[in-house]
Amino acid sequence: AVEFHNLVAKMLHATKRARPDTCTAIAFLTTRVRAPDKDDWTKLVHLMKYLRSTRTLPLILSANGSGILKWWVDASFAVHPNMRGHSGGGLSLGRGFPIVSSTKQKLNTRSSTENEIVGADDFMPAICWTRYFMEAQGYQVQDNILFQDNKSAILLEKNGKASSSKRTKHINIRYFFITDRVKAGDVSLVWCPTGDMIGDFMTKPLQGALFRKFRDQIMGVIPARDPGPGKPKPGNGKSDTNKLKPRKGKRANGSLVPLEGRHHRSVLGVVTKRSKDRRPSTHTRVRMTP
Repeated sequence: AVEFHNLVAKMLHATKRARPDTCTAIAFLTTRVRAPDKDDWTKLVHLMKYLRSTRTLPLILSANGSGILKWWVDASFAVHPNMRGHSGGGLSLGRGFPIVSSTKQKLNTRSSTENEIVGADDFMPAICWTRYFMEAQGYQVQDNILFQDNKSAILLEKNGKASSSKRTKHINIRYFFITDRVKAGDVSLVWCPTGDMIGDFMTKPLQGALFRKFRDQIMGVIPARDPGPGKPKPGNGKSDTNKLKPRKGKRANGSLVPLEGRHHRSVLGVVTKRSKDRRPSTHTRVRMTP
């Protein structure tokens, strides 16, 4: 356990200084330093191999001069053994992420919407302080944008009590604080599709192309991209009913048809029997009793 603790502490130092792309793995490993098991050692070795294979990956930090602070904040719902969520996100001024955080939430939530609100509240001190610090240094901050991928959470944070209900009133103090900051103009809330949510990198282990896409933006290999419009709905608003094939037992207009070899009783009380050669037999009138 002592050796495991020492190795995790060394990688935590590297994460804070030069490798923010390992923040999610370190956030988990730091919770296992007291009693690590075989699986924890396997994950630690896997992380060490990743660091060794990408030791030439640089951290590039620069500002584009727009005066806009952009935050990507996300949260995962009930991912820990005690059913608590995980908050993650970071700040970009144009290229690279100088501020990155991946932490376990301090309270249990009842839905993913509440989970997103708690995650945004966890970042509010850093969001407000960064704006005040930049202004104190003589820089003019045009906007302080907070990107989130949950529209229900954004609605609650913008409207406050007007969008509250019995299911959300127990955490009012959290999104009321965010509402006050929005009204004061300290922060702006903007929806971001999940496919462009860089904060998703800090809340769960990603793989493949999505992992490399977010990692390169966090490390500054490529500039941080603004969110896109999201996935278009199928058909672009046009009906595709003519292209749909009727399922077995249904006509194209959605009405039911009797299946072959089965009895079907209609509303009028007529029992219809279809043979295998699809020749309808004689109809028998059945008397309906009240």
